[in-house]
Amino acid sequence: MADLSINRWRFIGGIRIESDSQFVETRDPFEDEDNPKRVSSDLRHIDTLGSIGAIYRLNLKMKLRGSLSRTLNRPQCRELAAREFTDVVGGRSVLGHPFLERAVIRNFDVRWEWFVGPTELVSASFFSKKFTQPIERFIQPTSQLRTSFLNADSARNTGIEVDLRKNLGFLSSNLDLFNVYANYTFVDSEVQIPREQLNILTSLVRPLAGHSAHVFNGIFEFDHLPSRSLFRVLLNFQGARITDVGALGLPDIYQAGYLRLDANYIQKLGNRWGLKFSALNLLDRPHEYTQGGELQRAYKMGRSISIGISYNFYGEGWTGRAQP
Repeated sequence: MADLSINRWRFIGGIRIESDSQFVETRDPFEDEDNPKRVSSDLRHIDTLGSIGAIYRLNLKMKLRGSLSRTLNRPQCRELAAREFTDVVGGRSVLGHPFLERAVIRNFDVRWEWFVGPTELVSASFFSKKFTQPIERFIQPTSQLRTSFLNADSARNTGIEVDLRKNLGFLSSNLDLFNVYANYTFVDSEVQIPREQLNILTSLVRPLAGHSAHVFNGIFEFDHLPSRSLFRVLLNFQGARITDVGALGLPDIYQAGYLRLDANYIQKLGNRWGLKFSALNLLDRPHEYTQGGELQRAYKMGRSISIGISYNFYGEGWTGRAQP
């Protein structure tokens, strides 16, 4: 790794070599020892992973950043196991694929940052990711809609992200104790499936599974230092996304956009004790999944309210902000 500064420029680069081995053997514990039926998956790779970044200081409060990197996404052991198991989330049957390959990801991003104040920030970024052999989940049209995995040919993610951290005191001195944090991301994704999979998967070109085009996170905060109290309201929205890829003519399963609202109150009591009150999923909106325009399943998670008391054995003093 190297870190070099030249006037307003700073360059950070590095490279690492990974030697990786994944071996999974699937067998029946009651198999005939004289005629074993075992399926093995043996992945061995030596990968060179590099990254390079540059930071240009526009002025004392603004910076421009850019980076290039190469990363990996390896399959999990259960994704390589040629056996059927039950997913703990949803109870659906899942079948592993012993011939999966690891995915290679090339990343590029550029980011503009404006440090308005010590704890205030405005930033905007553009990013792009290109995947080679990404691992995708798809549904098999069995009686229980079983899930399995495959390697797609390629995929891409391109998007923008905007961040804001701002104290509201600039509107009025009465609002000095209030802060707003917001983050919005827009992602345009596309995956291309091998043509030989057309007899299995319904479509060869579609958005990446699990990716929402729109994601928003917002926090409204009241931070009262004299009383060492902190109150937060948290808002999260995730747009519609594919959760299961259709096969043999079955349409993809989409999860509808979901809005979630949480609230936290934190109170420091002396140098050691702390009190926390949390109210989660206050809106309790249903999670809805559709397939071909028809409702496939729906459920609610329910609201959750909790109260906790903490004790710090090290007796650290008040640092100026209550910590969640």
